[in-house]
Amino acid sequence: MDDEGPIKVDTTKPTKPVVTLKLGSANGGTYTSGSWTNQNIHHTVTSSDALSGISRYQCTHDKVTYKEDLKNWQYTENSGRTQITYIINWDGSWTFYLRSVDNAGNFSDLSDPFVVSRDTVKPTAPTLTMTYRQDTSKPDGQQATVYTSGSWVNAEVYMTDARWITFRGPSATDERSGIDHYEISTNNSNWTRYNYVYAPNGTYVVSSQGTSYRYLRSVDKAGNISSVTSNTINVDSTRPEADFYVDDVLTVGTAGAPGTAWRGYNLGTYSDNRTIKIVPKDSGSGWKSMSVGVQKPNGNWENWKTITPGQAYTYTTSQTGTYTFHVSVTDNAGNTSLGISSEDAYIRKSIYVDLSNPTCSISLSGTYNSATDWYREDSVDVSLSTSEVGSGVAIYGLSTTPDQANWVSS
Repeated sequence: MDDEGPIKVDTTKPTKPVVTLKLGSANGGTYTSGSWTNQNIHHTVTSSDALSGISRYQCTHDKVTYKEDLKNWQYTENSGRTQITYIINWDGSWTFYLRSVDNAGNFSDLSDPFVVSRDTVKPTAPTLTMTYRQDTSKPDGQQATVYTSGSWVNAEVYMTDARWITFRGPSATDERSGIDHYEISTNNSNWTRYNYVYAPNGTYVVSSQGTSYRYLRSVDKAGNISSVTSNTINVDSTRPEADFYVDDVLTVGTAGAPGTAWRGYNLGTYSDNRTIKIVPKDSGSGWKSMSVGVQKPNGNWENWKTITPGQAYTYTTSQTGTYTFHVSVTDNAGNTSLGISSEDAYIRKSIYVDLSNPTCSISLSGTYNSATDWYREDSVDVSLSTSEVGSGVAIYGLSTTPDQANWVSS
């Protein structure tokens, strides 16, 4: 009978595998099972067998089908196959169970289940519907108008989910991990989390005058950041105005007295014809149009004229009397000018032109000798009378010398 070698028997299953999960590298931070990440996930699996030793490892997702060809499996050097490492570097989410097999064919218990979720795809850039309300006295939702980025408005702009109309707040999609949150910035550099919890007037209000910017981006649950959506917001609640020039001299004029019928400004009285130039101005959105009507001295109206940027308005007087200019300016945000009070829809300014010369006559009272052209009395009464069909007589004078050198004014 031939000698036979020793009979080796191993009926003991290997130890239950212990799995350690790390982010980025084997020495990285701890990965929490089930959380989303955009980094590689390193696994270290340890199991031992005191008799026949570890032969291989198997993994399963459903406890039914087992695989031994998991990508990137590597046995740790000099570990007797008691330890392997492998890397998940592809996107997706899976539940894993691992078991070890010894050289006798015994299977260990399944490891504790763990979930690996990896997502390296950026979410889509967010879209946002912005609204504005001009009449805040109305109930919520009745005065909401969609705001177009870059346009000018004269009301606050609300960045909101606006449930009182059909619009929603920021929206983006992510095929794997899903959207976690949105971030907002005013300079595309410093970012804060944007919470768009419903509020009647919105949760993010832009009311500052002038041009401002709001940048949005979406962040998924794996930490991937989308491209940036930019929004330009223009708010102008200041009414436009108009400057008046008399012969190219900026003239403000004198305001009419409170309580009087004339609510406007008097640009002055002139003894010859003048050219009036009216220049609209708006420091915010810029002026859009100006309408001018002129009431002439005879009470008739010059045809109203509307000008737009690139055009100029001038008017030259031609007769004695008062010219009254009625002006309305509209800016690109929809603001309109006001007159001297909130009751006046028009800016009113007048100018008076007097083209006629005054007249003066002298009458003498006393005993007059026509033969000698002398008066007999020691004193003679001198009476002056004046007339003026235009602006009226402001002052008159009398000279008693033949050369008219010395004048006495009254």
